[in-house]
Amino acid sequence: MPYTEEGTNITITGNVAPWELTFQSLVKIAGRVTLTENSILGVNFPLLTEVTGGFFLSNQDIPSLALPSLQLINGYMALVENPGLITLGITSLLAVPGLLVVSSNFPLFNQSEVNLLINTNAVLARVAFPMMNFFGGIIIIRDNPALTFVDLGVLNGMNPTSSIEISGSALQTLDLRTVACTAIFSIILVNNPVLATVYIADPTCQRQILSENNPVMRFVY
Repeated sequence: MPYTEEGTNITITGNVAPWELTFQSLVKIAGRVTLTENSILGVNFPLLTEVTGGFFLSNQDIPSLALPSLQLINGYMALVENPGLITLGITSLLAVPGLLVVSSNFPLFNQSEVNLLINTNAVLARVAFPMMNFFGGIIIIRDNPALTFVDLGVLNGMNPTSSIEISGSALQTLDLRTVACTAIFSIILVNNPVLATVYIADPTCQRQILSENNPVMRFVY
């Protein structure tokens, strides 16, 4: 679809079709893009690099969302009530000064405190932000019972008010070796019943990690 203007407002709703929706030329969202109640094979934004406005994806029967070039979320991105979403891979994401929500509902929380919220997604299995290197707020990944893989990138821009929570997952391993844990306020790991191995950079990182009800968890460094 030939949308290239930064301030473009786009609304697409109520479509049922055996094809993928691709915004081939859109590089920045400064207006609002709303996609609701469409049953299609996928949604692709191959060139989108920045969101300074709003992006709302809701009630979509799609297994994946492709945002391979997205680097910065200064506005908000809300992926809400998409029950078939299995894979979220925003593989070029560098920073989230704004807000990213991936949830089966739109929870109530203090937006000024939370920057990244991924919760109550029944079939979401993979969350990957391998290029993310700056994050100054709060990351919550909670109650995703099918979640088996998390990649939070380097995260060397954390600060003493930052925190990470991962709870209610099916993770067996978690690699935190690239997270600057000594500069972070806390890492909270709760109710991950099969989490067996947490990789950390050095033993001092254990001081920042709060663990509860992870019965088989051990640290490796």
